[in-house]
This record gives sequence, C-alpha cells and structure tokens, in this order.
Amino acid sequence: MKSKEQIKLLQTVPNHDTMKYNGKGLKMNNLFLNISFDISENKFLYSTNIKETEIPEIVETFLRSQIGKGADDSEPNKNEIYNINFKIDLSFDNIKCNSNCGNFGLRDGILLHFLKEEFKNGLYQSQE
Repeated sequence: MKSKEQIKLLQTVPNHDTMKYNGKGLKMNNLFLNISFDISENKFLYSTNIKETEIPEIVETFLRSQIGKGADDSEPNKNEIYNINFKIDLSFDNIKCNSNCGNFGLRDGILLHFLKEEFKNGLYQSQE
C-alpha cells in the first residue's frame, strides 16, 4: 500500500505513450523515464518502461552529453517537487530531457543524487 506522500509524488509523474509510428507504418519503441524528487522529504519516485538495470546507463549517458555545454546562469526554480522527464528515441539514439528545475546545474545535481540514492545497493556503483 502506498502512503499519501507516495501517491502525491506519483501524481506528479506524467505517463507517456510508449509506442508511436514513424510515418512509414512501422512501430518504434520509445522509452521514457520520469523522475520526481520531493526535496523536503529527500525522496524519489520514478516511472519508466526501461529495465531497471539500464536506468543508470541512460542517466549517465545523458549527464556525459552535457559536459562542455557551458554554464547555465538561469535562476533555479524553487519547487517542493522537481520533475525530470526523459524520452529516448532508439531509432536515432536520441535522449530528450525536460524538467521544471529552471537550471541545468540543479537538474544535473538532482540526477546525480538520484543515481546515488536509488541505485546504491548493487545496480549502480559510484566510481568515486
């Protein structure tokens, strides 16, 4: 049974259709990973159609792709719950990300925290 806090967090994680057509009548399997982080509770909830063992690799690949993109001087949004949503298009090896963080540094810090907190027990081993 989920607690009221978990239900509240899950309601902020949008659901996405996992199948779409590429215009030629062929189905492409599009993957998604939606992460919600409650900053006051320091809790993560996520929904995905990705194998759990593959989540760290996808998040790490995205974070590596951000290296060298320059500083983001935008003011971070002040939210109680931050949402970070990934869409992965396998046909083009493309990862798209959007969030309500307002700042790339905040978003990437939350993603690093997500990896350390959610995958510290065997699936994800930090290389520190």
